[in-house]
Amino acid sequence: MKTKLTPEEKALKKKEYHKNFMREWRSKVGREYLQLVESKSRYSENGKAVMLARQLSIRGICLAAFHTAKARAKKFNREFDITIEHLILIYPATHVCPIRFVKMKPAINKIGSANAPTLDRIDNNKGYILNNVRFISRSANSKKGKK
Repeated sequence: MKTKLTPEEKALKKKEYHKNFMREWRSKVGREYLQLVESKSRYSENGKAVMLARQLSIRGICLAAFHTAKARAKKFNREFDITIEHLILIYPATHVCPIRFVKMKPAINKIGSANAPTLDRIDNNKGYILNNVRFISRSANSKKGKK
């Protein structure tokens, strides 16, 4: 005989299900899953999983970098002349940082953020313009800034 769950028990059960689902989903993130996402397939079991999958695609990485760069250019009064399409073209096809030669992977909830791709201004006196930006790992970018 089934017993009725209280609203608190239902919420707890739902939270536990979501936690387990996300743990399993994160373990699936890898080369084959990124290829699946980039081929415009959808992982539709959970809205958050779809959102994370978009963030892990090259377009998602470039879109986030574009908006961050645009906000920083406005904040620090820098020139801004890049497009999302340009960022997609300059993103390394091998996902390897040209400075540290490590594989760049987007950070999920700050896990593995040292090798996350970031947009770097080659000449810091110039703004975000076409031939002055490149993708490098976060650790390489922070070491470059400390010089």
